[in-house]
Amino acid sequence: MIAAARLALVIRARAAYPRRVARRFTTHLSLFLLSFVLLAGCPPAETVVDAGPSGDAFASDAATTRDAGECVSNDDCDDDLFCTDRERCVDGRCTYQDTFCDDGIDCTTDSCSEDRRRCENVGPDADGDGARDASYRGVPLGDDCDDDDAMRFPSNLEVCDAMGHDEDCDLTTFGGLDMDRDGYLSEACCQHDAEGTLRCGDDCDDAVGSTHPLAGEICNGLDDDCDELDDDIIHGTVLCARGDGRPCMTTCGVAGTEACNAACLGWDTCSADEVCNGCDDDSDGAQDEDFECLVGTSRACTTTCGTAGTQLCGDACSYTQCAASEACNYCDDDGDGNFFEERPLATAGRTFDFDRACNADAGGRLYGRAFCADERPSGLALLYTELLDGTENDQAGAAWLETTSTMGWGAVEMDVTIELTGGSLGGDVESPLGGWAIVLGRGTTGVGTPEDHGIPTTITGVAARWSWSQIDTCFGMPPTAGDALRGMQLEGPSTRLLRTPTDMTTTSGCYSGYDLPGGDLDSPGQSVSQRMRLRYTPDDPTTPTDDETLTITAGTTTQSLVPVDSLPVGSGPLRIGITAGTYTDRFVPSGALVWGMPVRARVLVQRVVIPCCRPPEVTYPVQMTQAGVCPG
Repeated sequence: MIAAARLALVIRARAAYPRRVARRFTTHLSLFLLSFVLLAGCPPAETVVDAGPSGDAFASDAATTRDAGECVSNDDCDDDLFCTDRERCVDGRCTYQDTFCDDGIDCTTDSCSEDRRRCENVGPDADGDGARDASYRGVPLGDDCDDDDAMRFPSNLEVCDAMGHDEDCDLTTFGGLDMDRDGYLSEACCQHDAEGTLRCGDDCDDAVGSTHPLAGEICNGLDDDCDELDDDIIHGTVLCARGDGRPCMTTCGVAGTEACNAACLGWDTCSADEVCNGCDDDSDGAQDEDFECLVGTSRACTTTCGTAGTQLCGDACSYTQCAASEACNYCDDDGDGNFFEERPLATAGRTFDFDRACNADAGGRLYGRAFCADERPSGLALLYTELLDGTENDQAGAAWLETTSTMGWGAVEMDVTIELTGGSLGGDVESPLGGWAIVLGRGTTGVGTPEDHGIPTTITGVAARWSWSQIDTCFGMPPTAGDALRGMQLEGPSTRLLRTPTDMTTTSGCYSGYDLPGGDLDSPGQSVSQRMRLRYTPDDPTTPTDDETLTITAGTTTQSLVPVDSLPVGSGPLRIGITAGTYTDRFVPSGALVWGMPVRARVLVQRVVIPCCRPPEVTYPVQMTQAGVCPG
């Protein structure tokens, strides 16, 4: 703003100027007053960045003209300088005016450049971005298009941004990026136009050169032509996109999913996860392929019983237990948890023969030795063999039926006669100790001690035992009447006497046997014949009661005994044998009294019946080594 003193100085100078100069002064004064009105309220100097001193630089000079020497005309006053304008010859004196560059706006810094031969009027920089403010209250000042944004000024680098911020004061630039060099700017680069509308690049994927507005759409789950539609193979219409799926129902009746086909022009066949249903749920041409087998099919197999069977593929698409028709083998062929349905096949009786091979000498005492008889009475027995030869007082022998038979439901029967002849060694008391037995059980065959009547401790089952001298085994006394015939339950190394139904009603721990008069052997040279019949019936597992029995018959005496789980149905192989033994004992503390007598024993087996399987097509040989095989 020009000071009042400056105004008074100018008015006084006008009185001395010629009229032409006065007219020029009047014109300048009018412009000055207009500028004064327009610039009223100019921002304080301290708020203008790089604006220079407060006020107008040239307006601060006290004199507006100066004396430059004598002259006749204006030409005499020309000094060829741009910044000393208004050279005039006034009243013979040259006058100059060096304030002509003042634009009359206090917000600018005014100067004259002699080098550029121009006036320079520099406006303020409110945002400090180095570009002068574009205008002040409508008066043009500089080229900054936004005096409030330090990041926006001419020549600034335009930046790619989605908000459309203008950095270079040029609304036609985007700061555009073309990373894939396909000739299209990224849609991430935007700019507002003069109307304020946001305009962006048209490349929707600037990382892929094959994606731009003129690209062809392919089925890949992407918007290749930048029309905001994925996989619109038919332009503007999306039938389905790559990777799309939708619920459906398979031809197997299972809920599944159908996928968009490879051309994005429709849907593939409906498919589901494979389930066990005998159908192709996943539409791959195979049924139940994710499981062990195809439901409803079968395959050949071998049962745990060793029989040929069949395995069915069940509802879970896994094979069931191998099963076969029930065979007579006392094994669960059909996998129903038991073999009871074999009962009709296992009730046929079969009579067998004994093996007549002689046992080898075991060395020393003749335990385990059976002697072959020289002659076999024709038609009298299936087996005629010698168990004891009567040459020694301590002997044991056994003869076993060679069989692999399995215990069936029916009764096993044995009818045996033994011929005894007493010998002599000149002892103190010559009366035999020991006896013989029929053994039926499972385990390892062999021969026991003479004191155990030759019964081996490796057998589990039952036995019928006959003591030659009718010793009362209840009290361990010398020979007395009343204890010739005994039933025993064999439990390996231990044995126990079997009770009769009468015994079971008493509380006595000693069960008496049966006296068999006329059949006892008690002196050297004596010969007697003893006949014993045994019938063993196992418990029938198909009945609720325990009907296992052992019946022993000698002469007119019969014992019915009660064994417990001796030979369950299906157990085997079945062992059948006749054993015998005679021994020496001492009955006084001093050992002076020796009691015992050698015995010769020959056995005649007259009948053996084993209930076994007998299908009509099987032929049973009579040879001992094959007779025990069931069913054949």
